[in-house]
Amino acid sequence: MNADRDIVVCGTWTLDLGREVFLRNGQPVRLQPGVFRLLLHIVRNEGRVISKDELVAAVWDGRAVSDAAVYNRVGALRRAILDEDGPARCVHWEYGRGLRFARPSDPAVAAETAPSPEPQLPEELLDEAAPALLDPKALFGFTGSANIDEMRHMLGAYFTFYRTPSWPNAIKRGLSILSEEAGRVAVRTTEHGRDEAGGIRQRARYRGFATLIDGRLYVLEQNTRPPKAICLLALDAPHQFRPDIMTGLMLGSSWRLKGAPYATRVIWRRVPNDVSIRDAIRESGPRGEDNEDIDINTRESVGTDCLTFHDPIKYL
Repeated sequence: MNADRDIVVCGTWTLDLGREVFLRNGQPVRLQPGVFRLLLHIVRNEGRVISKDELVAAVWDGRAVSDAAVYNRVGALRRAILDEDGPARCVHWEYGRGLRFARPSDPAVAAETAPSPEPQLPEELLDEAAPALLDPKALFGFTGSANIDEMRHMLGAYFTFYRTPSWPNAIKRGLSILSEEAGRVAVRTTEHGRDEAGGIRQRARYRGFATLIDGRLYVLEQNTRPPKAICLLALDAPHQFRPDIMTGLMLGSSWRLKGAPYATRVIWRRVPNDVSIRDAIRESGPRGEDNEDIDINTRESVGTDCLTFHDPIKYL
């Protein structure tokens, strides 16, 4: 990179490559070492798509790291360079390919509106019998088309915790992944469950979209296998002091109660760096109310019950 490109400006932040200094509004800001190394590497390779393997070799010195660690590091970078006045689109994750840095003046940015390749997700999150994504028009015009720049720092994998009448006296843990796809935030959720006493094994997969409105993340999903059902979540966007947690309410239907609707509190916690996506899927399922796999703060926040109607007929 020549001397004319030693100073990189994107929105309200600046990176001085010569001095290796990051500034926001002209003031030096200290980034986490790993985040800064990631930013330096992609900026020095501006305009080029950098594969996950190259990122691991350059930023983690070739050490074995999980997919979740890479996604979370990219998410931390996006949060660090977020422009409060409307973030400029500089860091782009191209699913199936890698990460690319391109300033808004770069002609390559014009290609951002082109359809993106399908995310390379584990087989457990894919369903060949279902369409690649739900038709957003079929979901009441819910397209997840909010300003994507405002939501990029939320992308990644989350454990979801909630109660459901389908699994009484338990807290259900699932896995949801927020990803950028064709200019929208797509959501893929997988849930497992096993009832040894009843001989029941449950596997559910949901796909949908998310949008951000006035600091609330709204998620609308539909399961990929019959019987079809819609799930709606309203979550508080991550707070600056709790960047890896979202809390809110969920409205769904109970498969044990023949589709009876219910509402429950729900918590999303970002999957730790040292947990792979496949391991996170394996950890999904119902847990006993006192199970130490779920920390006490999460158990207390989820509460002790959910609102449902077990027999709607008697209320008519």
